[in-house]
Formats: sequence, structure tokens, C-alpha cells
Amino acid sequence: MAQLSTHLHFAKLVIENIQDDIEVPPFLLGITAPDTYTNNKTYLKYHYIKDRDNGDDDIDVHEFYEKFNFNKLSKSLKWFVIGYYAHLWFDEYIKFNTNRLTLRNNEGLEDKELSQCIRDLFKHYDRQITEDYYDNTMKKNIENYKLILNLKPLKFIKIDRCKEALLAELSKGPVNDIKEGLIYEEDYLKLIDSSVIKFLKSLN
Repeated sequence: MAQLSTHLHFAKLVIENIQDDIEVPPFLLGITAPDTYTNNKTYLKYHYIKDRDNGDDDIDVHEFYEKFNFNKLSKSLKWFVIGYYAHLWFDEYIKFNTNRLTLRNNEGLEDKELSQCIRDLFKHYDRQITEDYYDNTMKKNIENYKLILNLKPLKFIKIDRCKEALLAELSKGPVNDIKEGLIYEEDYLKLIDSSVIKFLKSLN
């Protein structure tokens, strides 16, 4: 699954490219919501995992999307749900497309250290794209945003926890000791960029 910094990188690109009249705060809260789980059980629930016990860890992306009649939702609720859907959709995209990236482990890092270094590297690349976009004005808008989430399929989500997780991610400082040779920035950015058109088509 993609980490939250990468979801916010993806979210920025969606906001900049979508033709619809998007409401940004609920979209960002929605895209954060699946990562507010507290344990493995809630992780599965929040990510609409099918049946991990039987080796199936795919997300029911389309089933989730079809739970909602967007014509009956307020604008704010609509964009929260689309944000949530965007998170699930993007997780599946990353799962099936990261094999397009070339890994260059020239230092022979062990699996655990290598995994952490890749996460740090991706976070570094993400923040170079998003740090100026998610400025203090954006953070203040999110902090002050009010939304009553009265949707049965998402009754387990708490807006305050979404705000807390989102603002915490946006307030984190730079990542140190980056190993940029592991995966080239150009290749990583191309992977994220190519997801946007596919995602926007999925909304039609």
C-alpha cells in the first residue's frame, strides 16, 4: 500500500487536473481516512480488503464506489467519498504497478533496511512535489473544516482522526539520509503522473 505522503502527492495531481468543481478539504480528508485505522482488523475494514485469510488481499474498489448515490450526496460528502475511493483506487494502482520501477540496491542493503530506505526516498520525492502546495493556508482550511459524516458505509470513520492524521503528515519535516540511487526520481514521478488520467477516467 502507498504511504500517506504518496497519497497526498497523488491528490495534488488529481486536484490540479480534474475538470469537476472539486471541494478540496473533504477530498483530502477522504483520501486520508483509510489510513486512520488503529490495528490490523480495522486496517482490513477501512481498506475494504476482500478476504486476506484466504490469501486474497485485493481491495473492493468498485464495490465501494457503487455503495453511494452521488446525486443524493451534498457536495462535501461527495468529495469526501471520492477522496476515500481515490485512496483505495491508488493503493491498488501502486500494488500492481511498482514493478515498473527499477531498484538499484548497489549497497546490498538487507530487506528491512532496504524497505525503510525506499519508503524514506518516496516520502522525500513526494514532499518535493507537495511542500509548497500544502501551505499554512491549506492547513488552516483543513483544521477549521466542519463535516458531519452521516454515511452508513463509513460510519466507522471519525473526521477528527482524519484531520489529525492529515495535519500531522503535512507538518512533518524533511527526511534525512536519502539514498536517491535506489530508484530514480524521474521514474517514480512518471509512475505517479501516469495514475491520474486512469483515475479520472474511473470516475466517469
